[in-house]
Amino acid sequence: MLRSVSAEGLAFIERLEGFRAEPLALPNGGWVIGFNHVRADAPGNPIDHAQARSLLQDDLAAVEALLAEHALVPLSQMQIDALASFAFSVGADAFVHSDVLKRVNAGEPIAAAIAMASWRKSALAGEPQIYDVLVRRRTAEAALFLSTPTPIGAPSALLRPQLDHAAAILSAPGPVADLPASIAPADGDEIARRLTAILARESATVHALSPPPAPQADAFDQEPALDPVAQPTDAGPDITGLALVCFVGALLLFGGLLAYQRGAEAVFLILSPLGAVMLGMGVWGLMRDTHKARR
Repeated sequence: MLRSVSAEGLAFIERLEGFRAEPLALPNGGWVIGFNHVRADAPGNPIDHAQARSLLQDDLAAVEALLAEHALVPLSQMQIDALASFAFSVGADAFVHSDVLKRVNAGEPIAAAIAMASWRKSALAGEPQIYDVLVRRRTAEAALFLSTPTPIGAPSALLRPQLDHAAAILSAPGPVADLPASIAPADGDEIARRLTAILARESATVHALSPPPAPQADAFDQEPALDPVAQPTDAGPDITGLALVCFVGALLLFGGLLAYQRGAEAVFLILSPLGAVMLGMGVWGLMRDTHKARR
């Protein structure tokens, strides 16, 4: 099944890779130039955009063959372009064994796009850490993958979103590292930088567990007017997410204790504190919401 990257997809990957006219030495040998084309032997001469695009097209031929062999379901052109960018970024072996490809072949495009966000770390500085450019890239790839020819409406008054406690806590980003200036590509994307700054400042765990602000009464102590469409019901608090957090925390804590009994102290030191924290946070959130519901 043919899986060719479109002209728009090629421009998309070029923007995410960044152009480099001068060769840059790689830590494990070789040189990178253009839109991250690798020269194995000598650094060679500088190149322009046209030469870099030609090299990128040659490199993407292997990615297109990879998609043709392993992506087994019908895909839109935008999905092909997004997967080509993702596979080119993470590498062939990682892509073939990723949850992204598994979800694609299972016919679950939403889950596949969500799974892309997990690939945001790199061991550039030794220990793996989250990099802002990878957060931006995964966000852009997921958005392209989920794009549709016609807009999909999500009417705010009817479809009012609620916080998913489990997703917010489990996806807390932690510290986000900037790409060192010495290896950053020459051309950047200011809009993407602003997006990363917003993501880096957000603490998902704090937002997930902090109580909502109390409603402010007006000067006449009257009840505020409610939107007749978005008026809340008396169904009670949504505890599904917090219950899932408690379950995962208890599971991690139990797994750590089991590992300790079997002599795996390193695993115990990793799983048990995380499980205890998640269990405590989930129980606290459940108690808070239950108390609020009774008032």
